[in-house]
Order: sequence, then structure tokens, then C-alpha cells
Amino acid sequence: MQTPTNSHIQTPAHPRPWVRPLWQMAKWGVIGLGTAVALLVLWLKIWHPITVLPRVRLVPGFRLTTSTGERITSEDLRGGLVLYTFSHTGCTAATCPHTTAQLADLHTWLTANIPPEVPLTLVTVTVNPEQDTAAQLADHLAAYPTTSHIPWLYLTGTAAPHPYILQGFKLQLLEETADLEFNPRLVLADE
Repeated sequence: MQTPTNSHIQTPAHPRPWVRPLWQMAKWGVIGLGTAVALLVLWLKIWHPITVLPRVRLVPGFRLTTSTGERITSEDLRGGLVLYTFSHTGCTAATCPHTTAQLADLHTWLTANIPPEVPLTLVTVTVNPEQDTAAQLADHLAAYPTTSHIPWLYLTGTAAPHPYILQGFKLQLLEETADLEFNPRLVLADE
């Protein structure tokens, strides 16, 4: 009788569990690194405080006329803070919640509370350029003192491009009988 020899029986190779092909290790490394980066970005978005306000949109380009007849563009006002408001000289308490008198009070308050080194300009754009010529604006503003380190410009334009400028500020105009109504809007533009 012959005894079986071990030379004919092959033992199965048992790979060690920690040894894997190089491509599998690279795949898991990339997946792990991608997961870590995604978690870091998510953490920064959720828990990192916002330090600046997001930009909503750009101020529309314009070329308008001041109450003194000087031409001014949106580019002339770059480099500082500009608070845009909208009104017209025929504004009454019934049709305009933000009248020129209220804007004059705001200008006085800003003058008293904003230091001169802050580059702030208050700009009122008329919503009725057909009525509000530069001479009409000058007559209207004569009753309001505007001497301050904060300039206050009252702007008008020509009737053709003016609606596009107002639409650029997302201002809605409503034509009603003899009065012109509009939804008031304040727009703060940074530098």
C-alpha cells in the first residue's frame, strides 16, 4: 500500500488580509480624501461666520443730472457707500411714504452720527423726470438745508432711458390719476 505524498496536494494560498492590490488602496485613499475635503467645506459653510454681506446685484449704470445741472454717472459714485432713495417733487404724504422731508431728517441724522472719514453719499433719484427738471429740483430742495460732510444729490434724467434705470433698481411704478405712486425702496451700494 502506498501512502499519499504531499507533493501532489496543493495547499491553497491564503493572502494576508492587510495586503491588497495597490489600486484598491489608491481608490480608498482618494475616497477618504474626497470625503474629508467635502466635510471640511460643509463645516466651513455651516459654522464659519459670514464676515461680509453677499452681493445681491450691481447698481445699474446711469448718466443723470443733479439739481445744479451737473452731469453725474454711476461710475462717479464708485469707491464709497451710496444710499439710493427714490422720490419726486410732487410727492404727497398720501402717495409717498418717503417724502423729501423724511429724507432731509435722515440726512441730518446721518450727518450727526456718521464720521466724516466714512465715504457716504445720499442720492435721491426722481421717479418723474418729465416733471422734475434740474431747475424744479433746485427750487424744491431750497427749503431743505443740505450743508454737510455727507453729500446729498437729487438726480433727474431724460424721459426715454429713465424707466430702464428705475427698473435696474427694481422699483415698481404705479400710474394713478393725478398722482404718481411708487413702492419706496432704499438701496445701499458698497464700494
